[in-house]
Amino acid sequence: MLQSVVRIFSKTDGMTNVYEAVSRLMKPLDHIAAILTPGEDKSSETAQWEMSMLLDWVKQTYTLEGDKLMVDNVLNYSKGFWKGLFTCYDHYYIPRTNNDLEQFFRRTKACHRRITGLRNWNS
Repeated sequence: MLQSVVRIFSKTDGMTNVYEAVSRLMKPLDHIAAILTPGEDKSSETAQWEMSMLLDWVKQTYTLEGDKLMVDNVLNYSKGFWKGLFTCYDHYYIPRTNNDLEQFFRRTKACHRRITGLRNWNS
């Protein structure tokens, strides 16, 4: 057993550079997750301003050749979702994630089935 543990840990030594590169590229994603986390006093304007500042920081900080793919992906996804990305901060009834939206539909269908006695939503 000890030999297996030693063998496993001996393989992790070669992964240090890969781990450092991945953790370096994960920092912007962690910051984005923190910005998009809803707060009591957070409005769409605040989240939008913080996100635009973060995107500027990403463009200025991640300038290495290997960073180009990550920077382009973050900028393109942000640009694509920008119009509706901050709506949930001003309207409490709009779910923040797709999971929240699916749970809303599931509860609605369950209530409909219970009230009508029908087993199928489409009946």
